[in-house]
Amino acid sequence: MAFRPIVAVPHPGFTAGRYYTAIRGTVSTNVLLVENTIYYDPIYIPMAASFDRLSFTIATGAGAAENEVRTGIYRTATNGQPGARLVDNGRTVIGTSTGAIDITISQRLAPGWYWLAIIPNRATGSATQPTVRGAANDASRQPSIYWLGLTAPDLSGGGNVSWRNAETVADWTTYTLPATATVTQSTGAAVPALWLRAA
Repeated sequence: MAFRPIVAVPHPGFTAGRYYTAIRGTVSTNVLLVENTIYYDPIYIPMAASFDRLSFTIATGAGAAENEVRTGIYRTATNGQPGARLVDNGRTVIGTSTGAIDITISQRLAPGWYWLAIIPNRATGSATQPTVRGAANDASRQPSIYWLGLTAPDLSGGGNVSWRNAETVADWTTYTLPATATVTQSTGAAVPALWLRAA
């Protein structure tokens, strides 16, 4: 009798119209976005699938009707960080809106790790950036230490939950996401939750 290896199915499959994000394992929180800072949120796509929305939820609106964000998708570099840009969705005016923000995309992703990116930009004269829903810091329950690691082998400290890349933008009205992410080993205590909707 020949033996065949049992291959585990990593995911039951994506359902069209439903939203997917990384496993958090922590309580949700609000995250005040910092101007000119790119936030990268990792997500694992276990099987080839198509997606038609990149989304996030605003808890508290920004300070002006002209406020906007730019979002995109990055591949993973060999060092476990975001690498080459795959998608730049362009500018999305969010104004003072609250609630779910859906950005239309049309992207098929092969199996692998990806990084969903967002950078906010404040309108001239605006006092605040939006606050979005995200994941709180809780190292003892944070699955992301599996893919991001900790700076010390100690679960009593803060969990590393987001890569960040501070950029100086001279004219954000024409700004594009960098072709290659240039993050350093810098992480934050909370991460905006970015989502993909299955097509």
